[in-house]
Parts: sequence; C-alpha cells; structure tokens
Amino acid sequence: GTWESSGDGQRWVPAVVVDTPKDPPMEFLFGPCSSDVVAMSPLLAILLAAGIGVELLLHESRGGRDWVQWLRWGLLVAWGLFAINTYFKFPSYVGYDVREHRNYIHFIVLNGRIPLPDEGWEFFQAPLFYLLSALFYRLIAWAGVPGDIAVEMLRVVPLLCCIGIVEVCYRAARLVFRGRRDLQAVAMVIGGLMPMNLYMAPAISNEPMAGLIGSLIVLISFYFLLFPQEIIKLRWQ
Repeated sequence: GTWESSGDGQRWVPAVVVDTPKDPPMEFLFGPCSSDVVAMSPLLAILLAAGIGVELLLHESRGGRDWVQWLRWGLLVAWGLFAINTYFKFPSYVGYDVREHRNYIHFIVLNGRIPLPDEGWEFFQAPLFYLLSALFYRLIAWAGVPGDIAVEMLRVVPLLCCIGIVEVCYRAARLVFRGRRDLQAVAMVIGGLMPMNLYMAPAISNEPMAGLIGSLIVLISFYFLLFPQEIIKLRWQ
C-alpha cells in the first residue's frame, strides 16, 4: 500500500496493485466488437455483394484482358494515398515502442555502429531496418531537412515496405495461380490489405520491413517449387 512507481525517476505515483489493474482511458472510446460488426453489417453486405458481382463479371480462366495488372496499380495508388494521409494525420509518437525504435536509429546515427543488446530497450532487434533508416536520416539531413522533420520522415521507410508487400503479393499470385486471374486478384487483395499492415505502416517500426522480407522469402520459395529446373540451370551457369 505504500509502494510507488515512476517512469522517469522524478514523478512518483502510487503503485497499481496487480489484482486491480487500471484500464487505459482509450478503452472507453470504443464499444464491444460485436456491436461494431452489427452496426457495419449493411456496409459489409453491400461490399460482399459488389465483390460477388465483380467476380461474376470478370471471372475467366484464360485469355481476355489482363485486368489484374490494373487492380495491382489501383492497390499501389490506394496505398500511396493512405501513406500520404496517415503521414500528415497520424501522430508520430503513436505505435509500439516508437520511442525505443527511434532511439535505436539515433544511436546508429550518433555512434556510427550497431548497439549491443544491453545498451537499450529495443537494441536486441535485427539491425537491417535501423541501418537503412539511419542511412535515410543521414541523406535527408544532408539535403537540408531540419532534424525534427527528418525524424518525422523516418515513417516513410515502413510505409514503403508495406507498399512493397503489395507488389510481392501480386508476383506471388501470378506464379501460383497462373491462368486464374480471379484467384490472382483475391490473393493480391487479401495479402496487400492485411489489417496488421495497415495498423503498423504509419509508425516507426521494424515490423513492416520484417513482413516485406518474409514475403520475399515466400515468393522465392514459390519460384524454387514451381521452376526447379530453371534454378538448377541458373546455379550451373
């Protein structure tokens, strides 16, 4: 009952007993998930009917216009608009451990080396995302962008990674569902608009790049499985 806790060592507040945790204020801004689904059911039904209608109109197994490429460009444009909108409307401090991810990048910028795992909260993470982000920060700072704006622009890197996932999904769908443009479209839309990608894209985080690299590994694996003889020729050449 007399214990206190502090986040900065300066301001102390009574400790919260584990049996009676406090709910974050944001929790009370939203209703139960079930009520939201019921409220959105008319819109979801309209979207479902529209999707079925488009499928019936465009279903084809072979031949005809390659409309999947237009869908791919439409998704890329939509992601670009989403990126621009979230960049200017989404606070840069919101996200999972955003401050610690930024500290990792700043450490590399200031010290010119990868930190050891015990030197910071997120410093155990694989360094590729942070190295590329530090390089991007250096480039835009060299171009004359002020430091605070350069920090804000670090969000461009994860946004570009999520946009790249759309392209990878498109190419993977073309490999796996050759001749079935309807299935290519379904795979590309589902893979390119995964909710977690939409949630993680606006924040400074290594997750989108991890998703992009994982997607590339899957794409390469598809190529190995579908064209083993071509891989053998490439290896011997």
